[in-house]
Amino acid sequence: GLSVLGLHQSNHFTYPAITYFASDMKAKISALKEAGLQDFSDAKGAGSLVLTTPEQQHIFLFGMGM
Repeated sequence: GLSVLGLHQSNHFTYPAITYFASDMKAKISALKEAGLQDFSDAKGAGSLVLTTPEQQHIFLFGMGM
């Protein structure tokens, strides 16, 4: 697989976040929900999700081609 590490500054959020992109993200998100994933918010766009861990780490799951 391919891994890309980017460090970006943005006015959209003021916290560090892990971002994961996949072409089949909609299916991956469905599998996570079926496995019991809770405490998430749907992000803008189909097949996207924002998670916040109990430690307040933000994780963005995005479909490719956004």
